[in-house]
Amino acid sequence: MKMSNTTRLARLHERYLNGGVDRRIFLGLTAAAVTAAGMSTRWSGSALAAVTEVRFDGWGGVVQEAIDKNAFQPYTKKTGIKVVQGTFGDENEILTKIKTANPGDFQIVHSSGIEYYKRYVDAGWTTEINEANIPNLKLVMPAMLDPFRKVTPKLSSAPYDYGTTGIAYNTKVISPEEAKEKGAKLLIDPKYKDKIGGYDDAITRIWYAALQTGQDTNNIKDMEAIWAKVRENRDLVKKYWSSGAELMDLLSKEEIVVTDAWSGRIAAL
Repeated sequence: MKMSNTTRLARLHERYLNGGVDRRIFLGLTAAAVTAAGMSTRWSGSALAAVTEVRFDGWGGVVQEAIDKNAFQPYTKKTGIKVVQGTFGDENEILTKIKTANPGDFQIVHSSGIEYYKRYVDAGWTTEINEANIPNLKLVMPAMLDPFRKVTPKLSSAPYDYGTTGIAYNTKVISPEEAKEKGAKLLIDPKYKDKIGGYDDAITRIWYAALQTGQDTNNIKDMEAIWAKVRENRDLVKKYWSSGAELMDLLSKEEIVVTDAWSGRIAAL
């Protein structure tokens, strides 16, 4: 019995979701099938020519509010294209959603770093950007661009820097002098047991452990020392937080008095 185009597409989509075919092949086969059938999809030229909205997924909260005010609203006013916004608390959450979604359901993601960029690239979820359309890219420090170009010489993302990651502390409990003296070791100070927080992310925990052991964070030599500090921190921590909202809640309620944190959230707090 001859298989209909609809059935063929459905089976192809099922194979894609189950990992039986990668994204690029899936898009190519889908385009070929719908062209043969005289069908139209969101990947066809006619659909692309009629774009009225674009989807953006980010971390929410004060950061996304700032992006909306200073970027999306002016963009919509200038182009007439609406920015449909979604949020996530942890980037693994959006990675899972993309994996089970149709190609094109998610378009722009406010990603948190080079390690996640590589995961998007390895999964085949990236599209090469036209760098000529981003004039300010020439103002970005080479040190920020180089790690991305090592993964993909032609970029699929634009690095950003709206703030810094550092150590936040409650000034009613910890003095600036103590914070300056101890630095990253505040996160393993037994004096603050059950009053310490931290981002629930293995790479972040390893990075701070490298600082605590005096190692180069980009050239770690002694992983045994790293794991020892990670365990030391774990035994003192009140809560590992996984979102900016949770971070602010823990600090504002004074459940924790010191944590690694994102400066944008701390400034808002």
